[in-house]
Amino acid sequence: MAEDIIGNDREIFQYDHFDLLKLAQDTKSYYQFPKRSLLHNTILMIIYSRLNNTKSQEIKNKIYNSIGKEGKVELTTENFKFKDKTLLSYGLSHEQIDLIRKVLLLSNHTKMGKEELTIKNLTKIKGINIWIIKSLKIITNDILDEKEKNDNICFEQDYNVRNNLGLLYGYSKLVSESDVKKILNTWNGNRTIISYFLWRLKKEAIFKILGFNHLGEDLEDEEKELDFFDFIGNDR
Repeated sequence: MAEDIIGNDREIFQYDHFDLLKLAQDTKSYYQFPKRSLLHNTILMIIYSRLNNTKSQEIKNKIYNSIGKEGKVELTTENFKFKDKTLLSYGLSHEQIDLIRKVLLLSNHTKMGKEELTIKNLTKIKGINIWIIKSLKIITNDILDEKEKNDNICFEQDYNVRNNLGLLYGYSKLVSESDVKKILNTWNGNRTIISYFLWRLKKEAIFKILGFNHLGEDLEDEEKELDFFDFIGNDR
């Protein structure tokens, strides 16, 4: 069989029993970030951009423990008063701290009627990479006006997106960014929600979607239902 963009192991699985777009739409409440300010989300994405999920979660918890219960408080210029020494002890790098300081300064400029804190202006800050920008665009897409929304963002830079696509489509190694773009063209016009879903989906949940458990045993229909625990926590 000639190799196609999905990989040369494609016929191992039957793919007609799952629809990624429907799964992404039906489970949105499980993986969607709560509505927070751009400042709040930018700080968290800076934290998550250079660390694995477990380490990032630990740092976030330490920050929240210092300023208030998670979910009850939003990160602002008023409550984010940590010294560099403290943030370093939490596990943040000097580079991450520097980026957060620049974002806080931009937020203060917004209050003073100077340069505004927007995703577009964040791109001007050296060190704010494409992963941070795309993650912010995906998170905020639902709250934008219709004319500003972009439902076709492809998040090929994210490791989870690449890894989860590889698991779903039988790749033996991590999917390349170029192949992610080719595969997600299947959902052209809906790539934002597909990217969001794959970004937040735990790799362990792939077995449910494929219809078998880690032992290769077929699952019953009720065992294939995705739930909150199949996604990276949406309590950020």
